[in-house]
Amino acid sequence: MAKATDLMNRYLEALEAASADENQDSTSVLLKTDWVRIVFVPAGSENMIEVEMSTPGVDCSSSSTAKDQPEETGLGNCPVTFLHSMIDHLHYLAELQDSGFSVDFAGNGCLFVAFCRFAGTPDWNTFRLLLPPSAGSKKGQKGPTSSMMSFII
Repeated sequence: MAKATDLMNRYLEALEAASADENQDSTSVLLKTDWVRIVFVPAGSENMIEVEMSTPGVDCSSSSTAKDQPEETGLGNCPVTFLHSMIDHLHYLAELQDSGFSVDFAGNGCLFVAFCRFAGTPDWNTFRLLLPPSAGSKKGQKGPTSSMMSFII
C-alpha cells in the first residue's frame, strides 16, 4: 500500500534529480497502479504533477476467475467490482478537480488526465489527496515528521 509520505519522498527525489540535470528530460513516475500513473514533470519555476487514469486491461469473460485478476485492481467479481472501482476512481478525479487540478480527456480512448502546476513543493495534504483508491486506503495516515518538514522548507 502506497503512502502519502512515500509519494512525497519520490517527488522530492525527482525534484532533486531535475535540479541536478536541467538539460535532460527528467519526467519521473511517482506512482503507478493498474488504474493510475502519477508523473512529475519539471517545468522550471513551476513544476507539474500529472495524474493519468485509464481502465486497466481486464478480462471479465466467464472463464476468468477472481484469482486470475491482479489483486490491486480489486476486480475479482467482474463486472460489478470493476464498476465500483471505476466509480471510486471517478470520485478521485472529481476530488482532484475540486482541489485545483485541471481534468481533461487525452486521446481517443478513455484516458483522463488531471494536472496542476506548483511553485515550490506541494504540502503533505496534496500528496495525501494524490493517492488513488487503487493504491490503498488514505485513512489514518499521519503527516510528515518535523525532520521531513525541515527538509522540505
